[in-house]
This record gives sequence, structure tokens and C-alpha cells, in this order.
Amino acid sequence: MLLINYVLQDRSTADKWAIRIDNGQIKTDTVTGSVSSEPVLEDVVNAGDYYKLFIDNGEIGWETTAPATSAVIVLIDVTTKDDYYQLVISRGEFSWVSVSLPVETPVVPFPTTKQRIELRNKDFELIKVLTKDVSKLSWEYNRIGGYGRCTLVLPMDYQELDSYMNPDFDIQIYLPNEDDTGENLVYRGYAESYRPVTLNPDKVTLQFFGYIGQLKRIRINETYTSKDVNYIVKDIIENYVADDTGILYDESLISGPSFVVDTITFDETADGALKMLAELSGAVEWGVGSDRKFFFKERENTIKHYSRFKIDINKLDIINDYGQIINRLIIKGGDSFEDTVNNTESQNAFGLRTQITSNSAITTEAVAQQYGTSILLEKATINSRANLSILKNRKLYEETVPIGKISILTDTVARAKLYNDDDAIYGKVSYGGQQSYQIDKIKYSLSSGGTNIIMNIGQSMPDIALQIRRLEFEIDQIRNA
Repeated sequence: MLLINYVLQDRSTADKWAIRIDNGQIKTDTVTGSVSSEPVLEDVVNAGDYYKLFIDNGEIGWETTAPATSAVIVLIDVTTKDDYYQLVISRGEFSWVSVSLPVETPVVPFPTTKQRIELRNKDFELIKVLTKDVSKLSWEYNRIGGYGRCTLVLPMDYQELDSYMNPDFDIQIYLPNEDDTGENLVYRGYAESYRPVTLNPDKVTLQFFGYIGQLKRIRINETYTSKDVNYIVKDIIENYVADDTGILYDESLISGPSFVVDTITFDETADGALKMLAELSGAVEWGVGSDRKFFFKERENTIKHYSRFKIDINKLDIINDYGQIINRLIIKGGDSFEDTVNNTESQNAFGLRTQITSNSAITTEAVAQQYGTSILLEKATINSRANLSILKNRKLYEETVPIGKISILTDTVARAKLYNDDDAIYGKVSYGGQQSYQIDKIKYSLSSGGTNIIMNIGQSMPDIALQIRRLEFEIDQIRNA
């Protein structure tokens, strides 16, 4: 988050202290008003080491803590107004380092007269250009799965289209790029349904789906022993999927986190097998892009996108879900074994929230504590997510994958205005806001001024929480041995 200062409550007194940067030096001053929670910072050198930043008796301190979502705090120098410093932990020591902020790309609407929508047969030969006939167009992109559903409404006699439509016909949607020197392929999928409606005038609704949907057509009946997850994914796509679907195999796009499976047996469709492999691999994004190529890549938690409330964003609905918090797990295992795992920090913050789970493969305290601690790392915190609506623009958030996170500037604008920092806020730089979120789903709809975007976003789970999937798999292996 980009701030003028970061305010913390003193652990020993009732004072509130603002941490700020003045001429490149860190300063603390007592202030009034609201305070922020004590942030958790991941060591930039020793990855996996986490520290909580605090104020005690007016002094900045830091202490080791359990893995959690790491904050990114960037402070504006209150004197120079155009220098920025990030608060970091490096080799267990607190410091602040000068950083540069990404250059802002202005939002530029595109004229819809330049859109191009092509209908092609199963051999990808051009059949018809639908551009002038479309009255409604929307499509979606999912972080897990890639391109999803696409809907077109055509105000035309259905008999005009009968000779052009068949199952699995290919659709390609092109929009002009930002400087109008060319065009981008923004969606590709196959025909899923054809719905003519007799009215005056008639209309036809066409439903397409991204090529990820064709994985359901392929059966995987195979056992893999002592193979890395990436090897298995490559084998499934190259030897089972590519020959019998419209999905293309590109080895360079399969590079998820490494995890060697002792033994795994599939007798199910390809989408189920790949979902299981993604869960075992850990933090991955996978699906099929607009080029019909399958990808399986390690997720990135870096901020790649920046939006400003009431400038780029016309609606922001933030949801902090308290109902899913669990901070005590009672594990009932085999042979009457029972153990309890607690997250005391969460219990102090939110009160006791208990869940009972059963797993007959767990019979020792060591396994129970490892299993339970991993689950509570995911469940013991507030599930923060949001829905946002973005003004007409021509940005494609999924242009590169992994798609990364989006940072939203909210009340920071008002705070920075106090320092007359107009250019830093609205001029040539972009920056983070109060919270950064993992992008989960994007829905585009075409309008006269560009694409309207509705985005579902949510906080990323700590990477270590994804090890739950591996633990559950390993326990199943023990059970079935």
C-alpha cells in the first residue's frame, strides 16, 4: 500500500504512532485517529521467514511470526514528495529502501466499429464475419481455467444462420490494441449452444465456451509412479488431449511447482485429473488461452495491476467474511486417536471458533499437528474478497499469465491530497492502495465506449496452506497402502 504514514498503536501505552519518511530518514510521531493492524513482512533475503512490525514505548520493533499474507508498505517522502520507500525486513533486520513505482498506462476507450468477430469451422476456416450483426457480446476469463463462457445475441432471422452454425465451430473475437496500430485476439472458444427466438424481429443467442471445456470429453485411465506433477500434466496433454480436442500442447507453458508423486491412478476425465494435479502441485494457474494452448504455471503474488477508486473503478464492494474463520481444530484419527490444534493468535483476535474433522489415517500427534497447523494457516484469518466494476477501457488483465494481483487505491487519495501531492496521485505513476487482491474472475461486456469489466477478486491464501492438498493426498496413500 502507498501511504503518507503508517499508524500503529503502542503496545505499552495508549499512544498512536505514525511511521513516516522525511528526507529519506524514518521518523515516528504521535498522532490521533484510526490505527492499522501490525503488518507482517516476509524477509526479502530469507524467503519463508516472517516478521511482525510493531511500536513499543515509542520505538519500532519487529518479531518473528507465523507465515501469513505479507504486506507491501510504500511510504511517500513527506519532504521531497516524489521519492518512495518500502518498509522491508532483510536478513532479520528492519530497514527502508528506495523504490520506483510503475508507469501508469492511461485508460483509452476503443470504438466498437473496429471490433471483429469471426466464425470458423472445425478446421478453423473462416465461415462468416459477425461484427455488424452482434447486438450483445460478453465473455469471461477465469484464473483457474482460462477463457470461459461467451454469449452473443444477433438480431437476425435464425434461418440466415442455420447454414453457418454447427457444434464445435470456432469463434474468435478481435479488438484494436491501445494505440490502434493493430488488434488483439481477446477471446477464443467453441460453439456450445444455438438458440433461435422467433420475434419481430427475430434474434439468435449463441453460447460459446473456452477450449478448457473440451477436457471433459477425454478419459484418463493411467497409473503414474515416482513422477513429477509437471511430467504427468505434459503426458496427459500431449498424449491424451491434443489429438482429440482443439487444445494445443506447448511444453514451455507447463512449469508448475515441482512435486513428485509416489503413485497416482486416474480413471476419470482429463479435467478431473488435471484439477487433482494442480492441487498437489500447489500455487498454480492453469487453463487454455486465446491461442488454444494449455498452460500450467506457478502462481505469482506480485502486484501487476493498479486501479484507482472513483477514477478507474466506478463500484467497489469489499466483503470481509468472518463466518469461515476456524482457529481450533479437533482431529479424530484412527484407533480412537484424538488431538487438538490451536491458533492462539486468531483466538485472541476473533474468539474461539472450533471445527471437528475426521481422518482415519492420522494416528500420531506429529502428523496431526502438521496437518492441523497447515489447515489453520488458511482458515484462521478473515477471508477478504471483493467485487469491482471498472469503467470503460481496453485493458486485458490476462494478457500475460500468471495474471498476478491487483492493488486498489482508496482513501490514500484523500490522505495524500493533504500534502498537495496531485501529480503522484493522478499523474504519471500508478501505485498500490489499501489492499491487494488475487484476481479470480473477469467478465467483459462490449459497449459503445469500450469494455465494461466486472471483476471478482480475493486475498491469496498463504502458499504454505496449499500444502494441505499434498498432506491429504499423502494420507490417502497411507490409507490405501
